Amino acid sequence: LLQKLPNKGLLSICSKTACGSNGIICWDGASPRVVSEGFELSANNTEVTVVTAGLYHVNMRVGQQNSGNGNSLGLQLNGVDIAQCSASDSGNHQDNAQITEILTLEVGSKLKCRSGAGSNTLADALKCRFTVYLLHK
Repeated sequence: LLQKLPNKGLLSICSKTACGSNGIICWDGASPRVVSEGFELSANNTEVTVVTAGLYHVNMRVGQQNSGNGNSLGLQLNGVDIAQCSASDSGNHQDNAQITEILTLEVGSKLKCRSGAGSNTLADALKCRFTVYLLHK
């Protein structure tokens, strides 16, 4: 499969580290991890910088420990929430939240994911993934 992936315009990373409420999620999971040309990942694995301007499909999925209703997961562009997903208490206090957006991004655009869990995100690479795909330059 990896041989068929584009060499430019695909980022797919996961998180293995729990993140507190309203913290910026660290995308430090080892596998599977794809960072192709067109993106730079910060040294602390919390910020993605776009190197190629274009139209992008952005998706974030986060498993979380949720202690109440009304908490919101946030997708940030240049430090500001541009999309939010409200989470609700599922009864067992574990649930998933997801944001999917189609965005026109300029060179230097910075993307971050803000935890919206009432307590923390799950330290589980299978439940926490951030994917950015270049649709058109």
